[in-house]
Amino acid sequence: MVRHLDSAQPSQARKGLMRDRGLPCCRVRVVAARRQIPLRGGDLPSRSADRTRAGRAPAGDSAASEEASIRIRWYGQSAFLINGERAVFIDPFGALEGLTERGLQFDYPAIEGVEADLLLVTHEHSDHNGVEVVGGSPQILRSAAGTFDSPIGEVVAVASEHDDAAGTKRGPNTIFCFSLDGLRLCHFGDFGQAELRGEQEKAIGEVDVLILPVGGGPTVGGEPAAAIVRALRPRLVVPMHYRTDAVNFLDPPDEFLDALGARVERVGENELEAEQFLGTADDPIVALLAPPLPE
Repeated sequence: MVRHLDSAQPSQARKGLMRDRGLPCCRVRVVAARRQIPLRGGDLPSRSADRTRAGRAPAGDSAASEEASIRIRWYGQSAFLINGERAVFIDPFGALEGLTERGLQFDYPAIEGVEADLLLVTHEHSDHNGVEVVGGSPQILRSAAGTFDSPIGEVVAVASEHDDAAGTKRGPNTIFCFSLDGLRLCHFGDFGQAELRGEQEKAIGEVDVLILPVGGGPTVGGEPAAAIVRALRPRLVVPMHYRTDAVNFLDPPDEFLDALGARVERVGENELEAEQFLGTADDPIVALLAPPLPE
């Protein structure tokens, strides 16, 4: 059942796996555009067992006012601006004439007027490495694994593959994990492995916000993508890299949503304030952002 909400309604090592945990049936609601709220900073809180379903700490817990002050804006495909006290841009795309020449539709609006402190590139494909479109003289981390210092603190870059054949088809991919304004975020780039390996899961650690490809084809989708959510147990999942009216070469997110069976909120715009969409590790929220489309 779909519930429509008006704009006034509010909406590092893993100790165990939940691969076999049964999630409730898919519950979908449509969320109207929200008023932008001023951003504020904070320190990374510990995960609390008595946090509410909305993700806030109980009254009197000082962590409640410190966490989740970030906004996540989707530019299409895998491109995101994550904005808090600092700004992080991930996987920008530039000019993509090569795709259209191959008969592939890519109609997301050009990325313009964006500045960042840190720019992350998960792999060197043209719909992910358009670093020239991001201003502000950001530090750039691209296509490399390891632990790096950055303007937002430590960034963990985990080596992975763009396919299920050890990278022999589409090459390497990097999973980026970092903390910003009290939340731990993880962007999976074009992850295409058959499954997440144990050493990768350990390197990733705890995740609050998981940004995950779900459109299949060159990346995971359906049940393999759902298995990653069960393994990492984030509080919020933001799907990316799937079929919309702007791209025709990926699958829709439906198979992933059915396989996961978690709560789904369809957001009426292409950005959200993370604090309003935090579930729990046992009951995560999937936030489907509205794709940006040409005017």
